[in-house]
Order: sequence, then structure tokens, then C-alpha cells
Amino acid sequence: MPYQKIEELRVALVSPIGSMAGGERVLLEIARELQACGQTAKVFCLREGSWTRRGWGDDVEVVAYKPGYRIRYPWSVARAAMWLRRELQLFNPNVVHANHASWWITAWAVRGMKVATVWHLYDYPDHRDLPTRVGELFPPTATLFTSQHVASAYPRLTKRHHVIIPPITVEPQDFLQAPRDESILSKHNLKRNEFCLTVCRWQSHKGLHDLAAAVALLKGKGLLNDHLKFVLVGKPSNDAELSYRSQVLKLITTANLLDVFCFVEDCSDEELRALYTNGIALVHPALSEGFGLVLLEAMTLGTPVIACDASGPMEILNGGQGGIVVPRGNASELAMAIDRIATDGTLRESLSASAKRRASELCRREMVSQTLKLHQQILPRSNEQPS
Repeated sequence: MPYQKIEELRVALVSPIGSMAGGERVLLEIARELQACGQTAKVFCLREGSWTRRGWGDDVEVVAYKPGYRIRYPWSVARAAMWLRRELQLFNPNVVHANHASWWITAWAVRGMKVATVWHLYDYPDHRDLPTRVGELFPPTATLFTSQHVASAYPRLTKRHHVIIPPITVEPQDFLQAPRDESILSKHNLKRNEFCLTVCRWQSHKGLHDLAAAVALLKGKGLLNDHLKFVLVGKPSNDAELSYRSQVLKLITTANLLDVFCFVEDCSDEELRALYTNGIALVHPALSEGFGLVLLEAMTLGTPVIACDASGPMEILNGGQGGIVVPRGNASELAMAIDRIATDGTLRESLSASAKRRASELCRREMVSQTLKLHQQILPRSNEQPS
């Protein structure tokens, strides 16, 4: 069904990174749908990464600031902001849509420009860090939150124009019919229904240390099946993520679990879909999560989910539809859930069916339609200088 006719839009979509993760998939889908309804969109990445190097979304124009920036180096942040300002002046958008951590750099870049702004915020902040405080000093025309929980962390922004739109980029029917590359199984010596899958960045709030502790508990209790593997999909993209991976690897090595874990750094969409469909469960131990797109992808393909009770997964699972919810940071409960999924085939079948039903209720088109409506709502104000 086509979108209703909307006023002319030139939307600049800003990402803090050039890697293709959940938030970046949201930007890509927004850009694609803007173009599909005759509008103009361009993506600006403040760092290079897998997205800008490998050509994800070749149908969308993407540019990257190749030197990148580091928060601890103020001059690199200033240079990134100046680069973005020059690029925006050349593109001449009437809406600038800044994705999660790029919002505060974008705020500097658009100073004095007569353009409507949207800050797209995904995660509940663990603390009031410098980027959050600086960003709130330059409030946008409107803020897009991914959940009510995330919105509750930003009282200054919720006093202004804001909406809550879950970041759904999966269209269930399309995703089910998309190709899968089964060769990844032989590449990593994996067999169907003999591994659990975790897909996330190497960040401490993703809870991978709790997953390592849970597997160690299973081994210590003699509950670890000799054939069960744990596949971790994700590649560190900066020094902090490299450091965290080293910490998790130390835990795994100390527990003598290296032969139980399989690390997959480079994984195409086709290979990832094959991992979803052949694994017994997606394990998502995140301590905080604005949404959790990988849960929805797995559920669409009928893969049960084990997730911690962060706000995003709780919203997707909706009371346990399609998965098992465990308390955040509780390795013991996580271990018990893994053991239940691994040993109870009837439970897996039941959760698989409910996962598909729940995923069918959520779709990409509704997310994009609501976002374009927001752009249209703030467009008449684009001739005013944002306060």
C-alpha cells in the first residue's frame, strides 16, 4: 500500500558510526522509503565502518567522515562537527534526523541553520555522560524515542515535541522469503539444533560476561551437553569494545570453555539468517536495550529467544511470547533458561510457534510511516531557527 502524498522532504540522516547495526538498519529503511515515495535522503556517517566499506544499501547515498572522531579527543569531535556542517550545507536538507550518539555532534553542526531537527534516541543512559548533557543543551525540533522507558530518562526533551516509535526494520513476509547461506555452518563446524546464538556488539551493557558465567555454571553442574556450542556474532569496532572482548575472553579461558564458544566476526545477512534458523535459541543477555532488533529477526524465523528483562526485549516478547525472560545480570537464571531450551524439544516447538505469531504483529512499514509523519509534522517549522 503506497504512502499518502507528503510535502517535499530533503532528509539528512546522521549516524555516529559507519557499521551496520540495529540503529543503522533503521536509518537505511527510512532512507529507502523516503526515496520510494519521491523524497530525497542521504546518510552521513561520522566514522567509517562495515556499512560504508561493504556497500550495504547501495540504493541509498552514504558518505563517511573517514578520519572519525573520539570523544576523549575534543579536537577530533570538533573536526567531525565541522565536516558534517559543510556536508549539510552542500546537501541543503529541510530535516536533519540524527541517530543515537550522533545527536550532540549534529547539534553543534546545525547551529544557525534554518532546518528542522530530530534526535532519534534508542537507549536509556546508564549515567548522565558528557554527550548526553551537551546534547540536551541543544534541544531539537522533535525527539523520537524508541520506548517510553527511554523517554523517561530525558525530562528536558519530553517537555518538547516528541513521539515514541519502536525501531522495527523487519517486514516478516519479506524476511521469511529472503535467501539464507547455509555454508556458514560447515565453515564453523556447526550442526543444526546444536548451538545457541548471540548477536550483538562487544559492549559491556550487552551482558556477554553474564553469558560466559552462565555457561560456566552449566559446565560446573554437569548440565552442559557435549555437543552444545555458543556462537557469538559481532566484531569489535573500537578500543573500548576490544577491551571488553578481552575481559570476556579471559572469563571463557579461565573456565576452560574455549572449545564451547565459536566467534564469528564477519557475517553476511544471508549467513545470519541461516544461523537463526539452525540454532536452538537466540540468547540475548543485554542489561539494557532500547529495542533489540535481533530478537525480532530470530522470532520471525521461528527461533526462540532467551532475553534479560531490559525494556526493549520486554516490549518485543510481550510477557514471554516467543521466549523466556530472565532477570538482568543473573547468570544462574540465564543458565537455567538455556538448559530448559536445550533439553526440552516440546518447549522449543511451542516457543517457536508463539515467536512467529508475535513477530507477525510487528512490521517495518508502520515504523517508517510514523517516522515520515513526524518529518512532515515538523517541516512547516523548518523556516524557523531551532531554539
